[in-house]
Amino acid sequence: MRHPLKPTHSGPTLRGLAIILSAWAGISAAPFSAAQTVTAGRSADRVIVRFKAESVATARSQALATNGVERDLVFAIVPGLERVKLSPGRTVDEAIAALRRNPNVLYAEPDFVVRKIATPNDPSYGSLWGMSNIKAPAAWDTTTGPAGLVVAVLDTGIDRSHPDLAQNIWTNPGETLNGLDDDGNGYVDDLNGWDFAYGDNNPSDVDGHGTHTAGTVGARGNNALGVVGVNWQVKLVALKFLDDTGSGYSSNAILAMQYANRMGIKVSNNSWGGGGYSQALFDAINASKANNHLFIAAAGNSNINNDSTPHYPSSYNLDNVISVASITSTDARSSFSNYGATSVDLGAPGSGILSTTPGNTYSSYSGTSMATPHVAGAAAMIAGLRPAWTYGQVRDAILKTTRPLPALAGLTVTGGTLDLAAAVAYQPVTTPPVAPSSLVATTASATQINLSWTDNSTDEAGFRIERATDAVNFIQVGTTAAGIRTYSAAGLTASTAYTFRVRAYNANGDSAYTNSATATTLAAPTVPAVPTLSGTASRRLATLAWTNVADETGYRVSRATRSSSGVCGTFSVIKTLGVNVTGTTDTRNNGGSFCYAVQSYNGVGTSARSNVVVLVIPR
Repeated sequence: MRHPLKPTHSGPTLRGLAIILSAWAGISAAPFSAAQTVTAGRSADRVIVRFKAESVATARSQALATNGVERDLVFAIVPGLERVKLSPGRTVDEAIAALRRNPNVLYAEPDFVVRKIATPNDPSYGSLWGMSNIKAPAAWDTTTGPAGLVVAVLDTGIDRSHPDLAQNIWTNPGETLNGLDDDGNGYVDDLNGWDFAYGDNNPSDVDGHGTHTAGTVGARGNNALGVVGVNWQVKLVALKFLDDTGSGYSSNAILAMQYANRMGIKVSNNSWGGGGYSQALFDAINASKANNHLFIAAAGNSNINNDSTPHYPSSYNLDNVISVASITSTDARSSFSNYGATSVDLGAPGSGILSTTPGNTYSSYSGTSMATPHVAGAAAMIAGLRPAWTYGQVRDAILKTTRPLPALAGLTVTGGTLDLAAAVAYQPVTTPPVAPSSLVATTASATQINLSWTDNSTDEAGFRIERATDAVNFIQVGTTAAGIRTYSAAGLTASTAYTFRVRAYNANGDSAYTNSATATTLAAPTVPAVPTLSGTASRRLATLAWTNVADETGYRVSRATRSSSGVCGTFSVIKTLGVNVTGTTDTRNNGGSFCYAVQSYNGVGTSARSNVVVLVIPR
């Protein structure tokens, strides 16, 4: 039976101090209940809503009250974000639809169920091949990880008494076990983290998944026990939001992220996924950039292309998310591993990974869950060695130093796997990029000129495009991302000569310019000329012909009935014909007297009507 940690002296219980929890979290999180209703991968009795910044408190409360929901908790990490409970009889879809119609609501969404990334036992491997594969021993010759660096493990908890982990479990420096919220972070007696699944301060691990990932990040090194993690002296924060079966809610994942950011933790390991796209979780991860936080996420175990079938949270398009695929001991992509040329960043060892499991045991698991903590450990080591670096620089150290693998070429952004030794040795570029060259300008239309150039740099952040009409006074008119070697200059004036030049840039400055390239836009298109029409009549048939005019895209033939007094009535279009068509026929079974005319047209407009041809068609 699970119990929260107890204070060493008598005092109020944790649950009796729920009001203290509201000091920072807004409203205390209700503990997980086995009776919590789940339907099709989402909670059936609560949703997540975010109010617009300009909405006032009374309007928010009224929006909840009038739509059959009540406030459950308020998140601090994202302004205006709340979890709300549904009134009896109210469905999730009904509540979301009603909330979305409210003018004070920015968005409303389900509270998705997420799960640990499945990790079947694989006893055929029984060594720490992964550490050799990422060149950890070479990195350890330089550093085994500075003491005090911290990693948040968002998972099923950690067995904090495991002999290979106990020395590396984080202790909250502002908290003592006394039944009080000593550090004022909204959580009572959170000595080693928090259990968001069950709402207490005992983030123990029944499932084993979280303990396994924690061991890869930071099992104690050089202690003559079991295994070793990427970092020998890391501090592991147990942020349990997945329950004892390995499932949890996106709202509790947000609470765990909120805690990590509140406590200044720069790296989190996230070996879980599922559910749909959650704007609320996206916003929480995005908000963590302000704390310089890197969110390392498992790519998923379904052997699918995440570019076309996204896997969340690893597929969120955020630059502080690193998505990790799994490789085998032979440098092949693991058969189960998801991939994606634009959505999965790199590989790391994930098949047959030996690590810590609860009860002083060790097990070999497989999954992108096992690959991810190798990268999280690397990120924490680099961040600890270089505390002044931004999350972007730490990310660059990992992604710009990968070891190329044919098995990942075209299947991940980098086409490679983690190289810890190279990542630790990485130094950011301190010089501007090499200048591009061979700029060519090509006329595309009266309003557009296309540019292309040669990229001679490997470290540009992008390119700046400049334009002049006098070849002297240039202004910047656009930019492209790194590696993009073309640009379309649109919205130009017809019959005008434009001169362009391009230079590369990065955080250290701009390169020299390319050669200048000039092109002249085409003349502006005009309404086509008026064609000249002729025609003949035969029994029940009019045959028409006209001159073909320049710049047309088609012709419209009109007809009017001619009165007995010789007057043509109202013309109506009877045929619309394509480009370069110069004739047609009109069948009149009852014969009669008719007037015909033709007009040319293009994208600019329609010409005036041609000369009128009068034909008397015999019956």
